[in-house]
Amino acid sequence: MRLVYFSPLKWNSFTQRPHEFVRWFHSTHCADVLWIDPYPTRLPNIKDFGRFRKPKNFNKENNFDWLKVFCPRSVPLEPLSYVNRLTNYLYWRKIERIVQEFAENQTCYLYIGKPSTLAFEILKRNKFYRTFYDAMDDFPAFYKGISSRSIQNCEKKIIECVNHILVSSTHLAKRIKAMGYHVDLVRNGCASSKLPTRETVFSCNPPILGYVGTIGAWFDWDLVIEIAESVSDLCIDIIGPIFQRPKKPLPKNVTVMPPLHQSAALKRMATFSIGLIPFKRNRLTASVDPIKYYEYRGIGLPIISTDFGEMSLRNNEAGVYLIKNSSDIQKLVTQACAYKFKKNDIKKFRSDNDWKTRFDNAAISFADRPIEVA
Repeated sequence: MRLVYFSPLKWNSFTQRPHEFVRWFHSTHCADVLWIDPYPTRLPNIKDFGRFRKPKNFNKENNFDWLKVFCPRSVPLEPLSYVNRLTNYLYWRKIERIVQEFAENQTCYLYIGKPSTLAFEILKRNKFYRTFYDAMDDFPAFYKGISSRSIQNCEKKIIECVNHILVSSTHLAKRIKAMGYHVDLVRNGCASSKLPTRETVFSCNPPILGYVGTIGAWFDWDLVIEIAESVSDLCIDIIGPIFQRPKKPLPKNVTVMPPLHQSAALKRMATFSIGLIPFKRNRLTASVDPIKYYEYRGIGLPIISTDFGEMSLRNNEAGVYLIKNSSDIQKLVTQACAYKFKKNDIKKFRSDNDWKTRFDNAAISFADRPIEVA
């Protein structure tokens, strides 16, 4: 058995849903995997010229003999359909040959984790045993103008052609169901075996409200500042790569630190008093089921979050506190500091939300269910 996987993330990025899925698929089905890194699905910007000159290797260094990683070369002209195909034809012909040889005379699955013209062309031109689209985000919301319309049209064409559609959040399920298609809701999870154990429950004196992750356009710096000013004896640690900087000076009790390796980042989480998810509430975050939630909760941290996406459905969950008004901040910090998870609750959460459990429970979608016709 084999799997061709069009990933929304590079193989050498932080381990997330795509990485965990291919590892699960390999271990469950003894399958070889051809992983295809994403390429820019928008119009070019100045950074692309340096990126384009970098060498692309077919079999990047990895520790798995069952995995091949391919980095497609492309000129970022995705929204200009005809020009895109014409310009990138020679680059993509190589990858089409590789996929063809990889899938030939094999029980081969195709799994698309991000819409792209290349993924659609591979889907359209090859015969696979089963084909899947996994909507992990509202991808058109990441773009503007012609780029947004382009990826929306590409997603629609892929949805029309695949056998099975998976989604990571309730909002995505509603959006695609409204188009007339059956979907399987497979929420995100956590790698339970990699989560550190909190040997002691850290006291809130002063409390450490921590965030570990990427800081992008969805990150609400204004809220972070407001929390820091509302609870002056609170320490706020923000750790991760910054792609969106605050527009205002940060209070003294906010510390921004560079990104850590994944294992070190998880260990750092275990030193927090409270986990923070300060995401803006907009179209982009409406479809998000944050992996951060599962990591915080699996470590045993109470969580303070904005009221967005899948987090909105966790309002009544023990240890989860949603900020809906600025006036709530002090009260929620006090409540979160006072909350302590029992060891059995943490153990059960890890078991119920481990990636293996998540994919095992959805296994019918990956193998044996008959193909459904919309």
